[in-house]
Order: sequence, then C-alpha cells, then structure tokens
Amino acid sequence: MFFVAYIGDIPIGFISIKDYNVFTSEIYVLGVLRELHGNRLIQMKKINS
Repeated sequence: MFFVAYIGDIPIGFISIKDYNVFTSEIYVLGVLRELHGNRLIQMKKINS
C-alpha cells in the first residue's frame, strides 16, 4: 500500500506499507518534507494498493 499526504493539492509526505499477512504489516518507507517535520499531517489519500 502507498499513501500520500497533501496540504491542498501539494503532496507533503508519503508512506509505503508492506503487508505480510492479515496479522502483520511493516512500514517500508516514510517521508515528510523537512519544513513540516513535527507538524500534524492534514490529509492522507490512498493512491495504490
């Protein structure tokens, strides 16, 4: 699964989650714009599964 966080129409971060089975998942990679480190993400939208 891949999610992107937006402020308005501007992508500000992303997360990729790897599912192993119905009980286990792993955050594979995560990124947030440096200017927004420590701030709450406004909106997340699933773009691929």
